[in-house]
This record gives sequence, structure tokens and C-alpha cells, in this order.
Amino acid sequence: MSENSQYIMDSKTVQSSELTKNLVHWIQYIISKWKVLALFAMIGVGLGIYYFNTHKGSYTAEYSFIVAGPGVAAGGYSGIASQLGLDVGGGSGSLFDENNIITFFKSRSILEKVLYSNFRNTNELIIDEYVRLNGLRDKWKKSEHGDIKFNVDKSKRSIKEDSVVNGICRNIVKGNLIIEKPDRKSDVIYASFIGDNQVFCKVFIDELVSQVSLFYKENKNANDLRNVEILQRQVDSVKSSLNASIKGVAVAIDNTPNANPSQQVVRVESQRKVIDAETNKALLAELTKNLQLTRLAMQRQPMLLQIVDYPVLPLELKRTGLLKTIVLGGGIFFVIGIVLVVLSKAFFYVKYIFIENKQ
Repeated sequence: MSENSQYIMDSKTVQSSELTKNLVHWIQYIISKWKVLALFAMIGVGLGIYYFNTHKGSYTAEYSFIVAGPGVAAGGYSGIASQLGLDVGGGSGSLFDENNIITFFKSRSILEKVLYSNFRNTNELIIDEYVRLNGLRDKWKKSEHGDIKFNVDKSKRSIKEDSVVNGICRNIVKGNLIIEKPDRKSDVIYASFIGDNQVFCKVFIDELVSQVSLFYKENKNANDLRNVEILQRQVDSVKSSLNASIKGVAVAIDNTPNANPSQQVVRVESQRKVIDAETNKALLAELTKNLQLTRLAMQRQPMLLQIVDYPVLPLELKRTGLLKTIVLGGGIFFVIGIVLVVLSKAFFYVKYIFIENKQ
């Protein structure tokens, strides 16, 4: 038993010794290739300097806000409205709740409205400024998009124009626009636009927030007007029924002017009309109250986005420092050089073994 234990210990010692020997061999080999590694590091440093000189940094225009949403607006009358079959838009499936608002900010429809808005109160569109800043006209000269003009009137747009706009929207979502809620415990959402031109960044994100709020306002007002129309029709209907019931009471009494007090049956019709009139009166009062509550809620409608913070010019320029780019460039290429040196050594070793076995 002791001999087996001693054998195992000796085997482990040999394996450890071989591993150490191989490791030292590889380290010595890598050190022997210091000229190659230095060349790779110099290439990385050069690329780092080139990156620093060609990339002038970026600006970030950022909004932070809390979604007030339709649920806040519905408030006290949401329960009554739901009983009457009215849509107050406060459900969890609403387009404007905080779970869906991030997707809505990135939707093509809302980005298209932003792109076709005027740039800083001029006749130029935001999409025209985007095309100019990104040099797209020069890239389109040899393509079918070279003579494209953007039309505010949607009915006049061509398939070619729609294709270009869709591509621009995709590029903005992928490379410029960030809508996020970094802290799940917080209700604050951040909307940022990143770009090379600080004025364009601010104008774009301002217009985006404005268009989202405007769309919500138009959508909510249309919904509230539908609710008011429904309630108004119900009020008018009940009021007509009440008038008919009052008239029915008078007709029933007139039909039995000298009714015998001992004959109650002749008073049934008039009593039925009185009950109908009282019921319609109570219903009319309740509907009228709900109609006034709905109109009051429309007047007290809060904004969708409760702004916490907003961008102000000049924006902060975010740029990687020269020393950092040099260190990163040199370090990355130095590691790449080590990997290539090791792989080349391993390749020749495997090739040598293969030739030896073949012979």
C-alpha cells in the first residue's frame, strides 16, 4: 500500500516538474521574440494615436423623466368610467406606460415625425441636417438616391424616399439613440442622443421628447372626447326617457280623472309611470355627475413625461484620452503578438511531429 502511495507521489512530482519545465520553456521562447512583440506593440501605439487624432469624441444630449401616464390622469373617476364602459387608458397594456414607452421612443413612426420636423425654426428639415452631417449626399452621388428630396407631405413620398428614411431610422436606433431604465427600483427613464454635433444632438432629442408628448396629448384628447360623446349620448337618451315618463304620468292621470278610490287597479298605470320617472331622474343625475367628472379630468390632464433633467448647451465632450488610447492600443496588439508567436511555435511543433510520425 505504501509502495503504491510512493509511486503516485513520484508520478505527481514528475508531472509537476514537466509542467514547470514546459512553462519556463514557453516563457523563454516568448521573451526571445521580444523584437516581434515590440513591433506589434508599436503598431498598436500607432493605431491608438491615429484613433485619437481621427475621433474627435462625441456629445450626449440626455433627458431624464418619469412617466406620469394615463393611470395618473384617470385618477378618481377611473372606476366609475370602467363601469360605464369608457376607456380611460389606465390599464397595464397601455402604449404609454413605462414598460412600453422605451419601445415607443424607438419606433419608426415617431422617429419619422422627428426627422420631418424643422431644424431650429428654419425651412430645413432635421433629416436634411442629418444627411449633411453624415455626408450621405456624397455617398449617394453614384446611386439612385443622389437626387432624393424629402417631402413633409406624406402622400408625395416615393418608395425610394421611404426606403432611405427607414434606413436612417435603423441607423439612429442602432448607433445614436439610447432609451433605458438602468435602475429597476427607480421610475426614472433616460433618453439620450449621441453624436458628433452638439447642436444636432440637442435639437434631435428635444424634438423626440416633444413629439412623444404631442402624440400622447392628441391620442388622449381623442380618447377623452369619445368618452364625453358616449356620456353625452347617454345623458340625452335618459333625459328623453325622463320627459316621456313625466308625460306618461300626466296622460295616465288624465285618463282617469274621477277614479274611484276603492278601485286601486285604475291607479296602477300612473304609479308605474311615476316609478319610471323617478328612476330616470336618479339615473340622469348620476350620468350628469359622471359627465362633469370626465370633463374636469380632461382639463386636469397632466403631461405624459414629468421631466427631471434636460440637456443644455454647451454639451460635455466625451473623448478617450491620448494616454489611454496609446496604452490600450499597445497592450491589445502586444497580447495579439504573444498569441501569434505561441500559435506559430505550436504549428511548427505539430508539423514536426506529423513529419516524424510519417517517416
